[in-house]
Amino acid sequence: MSHKYFTINERNKLEVLLKEYYRISKITQILNRNGATIYHEIKKNLKITPELKFLIEDKFCKT
Repeated sequence: MSHKYFTINERNKLEVLLKEYYRISKITQILNRNGATIYHEIKKNLKITPELKFLIEDKFCKT
């Protein structure tokens, strides 16, 4: 991995992938990031709506 922090582009991709019901394991491959990093980014920087919270919990339970 060539950089430490998420770029705006990566955050946008992450949000779109979550809304498209991608599994966290697939998102880690697409973004070339560790699963813990993905979860941290979701918690830290994405606006949590009830729908997004459901998606995150659903994906967390499936991985």
